[in-house]
Amino acid sequence: FLAAKIARYEFRSGQVLMNRIYHDPKDRKLRAEADLTIEQGDAGLVFVECKGTAPYSKIDDEEFAKWLQVRIPRIYAATRARPEWSKRKIVFEFWATAPLTPDSQSLFDQATASLNKNRYDIRVRFGPELLSLCTAMADESVIRAFEKHFISRGRPIEGAFA
Repeated sequence: FLAAKIARYEFRSGQVLMNRIYHDPKDRKLRAEADLTIEQGDAGLVFVECKGTAPYSKIDDEEFAKWLQVRIPRIYAATRARPEWSKRKIVFEFWATAPLTPDSQSLFDQATASLNKNRYDIRVRFGPELLSLCTAMADESVIRAFEKHFISRGRPIEGAFA
């Protein structure tokens, strides 16, 4: 819910759908979930994958690869099969409160280098940028919730979880 509120602000859209399942039009058994689907009128669509974890952890390599190599192609295929979406600009974003591992960063760099931006674009946003969005919203409840659960969450510098 927090990510949806941030997305409404960031993309200036009242059309933010959560947890939508998209099917590959060639094989309906192949499906992918988008945590957020943001419609920007006739201008475009943004699909956001959200990974809210403790900031001292790392994003799981397998999860990140699945987003790049499975979810994006399936969701993209589904958008092209819908006449009302087939001509819209498509952006896929990965929002994470923890950093990528070096392997995932390398995979992302390779994907962006070979990406045909006429089809779609991909972007990754991390905790500091997401916190900046919360701050720009000037909604104290959003800022407090984001800081509590994703910035200062967890454990002291040494020892077990606090």
